[in-house]
Amino acid sequence: MTILMVLSVDAGFAQKGNGIPSNVYAETTVYVTRTGKKYHAYACGNGTYYKSTLSAAKARGLQPCKKCNPPTSDSGSSSNKKKVTYKLNKKSATLLVKQHVKLKVKGTSSKVKWTTSNKKVATVSKSGKVIAKAKGKATIKAKVGGKTLACKIKVENPYISDKELTMREGEEAFLEIKGCSHEPEWYCDDYDIVEVEDDGTIFASETGVTTVYATVHGRIFSCKVTVLPVTEDIEDPDVEIEY
Repeated sequence: MTILMVLSVDAGFAQKGNGIPSNVYAETTVYVTRTGKKYHAYACGNGTYYKSTLSAAKARGLQPCKKCNPPTSDSGSSSNKKKVTYKLNKKSATLLVKQHVKLKVKGTSSKVKWTTSNKKVATVSKSGKVIAKAKGKATIKAKVGGKTLACKIKVENPYISDKELTMREGEEAFLEIKGCSHEPEWYCDDYDIVEVEDDGTIFASETGVTTVYATVHGRIFSCKVTVLPVTEDIEDPDVEIEY
């Protein structure tokens, strides 16, 4: 493009000395055609081109020719575009066997390639659905736009140590949730029969049958507890014991 000097004279302008106006500014020159809808930095195509100022071309509603007017920093060049940031919706997740979680890459609509480090522990589909297969650890990776994102998966398989217990009044027993690193919440149906501590310790208070529960990861595990009366050794006077 060339620069065209345009003189702008205000009303009541008075020349001084050499007669140069006080308000002179430079205007960019562009090339246009009579019927075209674009303005050009030069005569880049067929037809008859005429010089025009950029402001006049814009006033006519003309748009820049993409061929000879590549985007500049003022019109949204690539250098001014925001850097694309890819993000996984989860960096880690703990699942129980057969549970699943959906992973997504934020900041892109492009195709994502999903892989797992251990198919025996967790699998991942083409859409990012992770299914827990067995207790253990696995890393799910997502590749997109030259970037690799990772999500650590921990699979647990909790179960209760006993499903049935028989106790005597005054006895103590211990229940636990195995195959899980998280602390369960313990409670029972009848606290008159047994008392349950936060660590799974059970105290038999009186005879009866009740159920003790443990909840973890949204699952409930149970143990049927039967409390029997204390037995006492009573000598029968009609029975003779020979030594």
